[in-house]
Amino acid sequence: MSLIPGLGTLRAIGIGLMFAGVTTITGSVVYYFKGKAAGRAEVQRVLDQAVADHNAAAMSASEAYRRLEQEAQAKVKGAQDALDKERAASSRIAADLRRTRTERDGLRDQISAYAAGGGDASADSVAAARERAATLGSLLDESMRVQEDLAVEAESLAASVRALRDAWPD
Repeated sequence: MSLIPGLGTLRAIGIGLMFAGVTTITGSVVYYFKGKAAGRAEVQRVLDQAVADHNAAAMSASEAYRRLEQEAQAKVKGAQDALDKERAASSRIAADLRRTRTERDGLRDQISAYAAGGGDASADSVAAARERAATLGSLLDESMRVQEDLAVEAESLAASVRALRDAWPD
C-alpha cells in the first residue's frame, strides 16, 4: 500500500493512459502505413489509367494517319496511272503525227507536181490548167474544213483540261 492515498489509483490511471496512448500511437502508425500503401495503389491505378488512355489515343491517331496515308497513296497511284495512260496516248499521237507528216510531205510534192502540169508547158492546155486549178481549190476547201474541225475539237479538249485543273484539289 502506498503512503499517499489514491496514489495506486493514480498510477493505475497513468498506466492505463500510457497504454491507451501507446495503443493509439501504434494504431495511428499502422493506419498511416496502411493509408500510405493504399495511396500508392491509388496513384498506381491513376497512372495505369493515364498510360492506357495515352496508348488508346496514340493507337487511334496512328490508325487515322494510316488511313490518310493510304488515301493519299491511292490518289498518287491514280494520278500516276492516269499519267502513264496519257503518256502512252501521247506517244501514239506523236507516232501518228510523224506518219501524217510524211504522208503530207508526199502529198505536197504530188500537188506541186500536179499544179506545175507535170510536163512541157507548151503541151499544156488552158482546159487542163483550169481543171488542175479547180481540183486544187477543192483540196484547199477540204483542208480548210478539216482545219476548222480540228480547231473546234482542240478547243473542246482544252476546255476539258481547264475544267479538270479547276476541279483538282490542291
